[in-house]
Amino acid sequence: RLDSEALAILRAGAGDRDGSELQATQRRLERAQADSQELRRSNDELYSRISALQTELRSANEERNSAEDELTAVRRRLEHAERDLEGMEGKLDMASLKHAVTEENRRLDQKLLHMERVENTRIRQEALEVALLVGARKKKRISTRRKVR
Repeated sequence: RLDSEALAILRAGAGDRDGSELQATQRRLERAQADSQELRRSNDELYSRISALQTELRSANEERNSAEDELTAVRRRLEHAERDLEGMEGKLDMASLKHAVTEENRRLDQKLLHMERVENTRIRQEALEVALLVGARKKKRISTRRKVR
């Protein structure tokens, strides 16, 4: 707007206005042009900053997406590892139970073996007592028969 006013004044010429007014208008025009150049430089700097920030934002979004993808992959591996661990825990529990059952069966076998030995010893003892009694009776009969003859 100032540029157009300044041009209109310059065109109208010095006839309508005096020289000092023309000089003031030229100074305003020069200031307006300098301000316009400064604003263009500032605008260019802002566009450069915006462009740099957009580039940083794209880079940050790519890093975030990459990190999310990596996190998803890590979560999948963790879930897989947890399933594997649960499977191993189940196998370990089964092995522990099998060991406990085997140990209990061994203990029962040992107890039965001990009871069988005790029973065999008792039976042998009774058989020995019977044999001794039978032997004593035979001996007594033999000695009684000899005395009777």
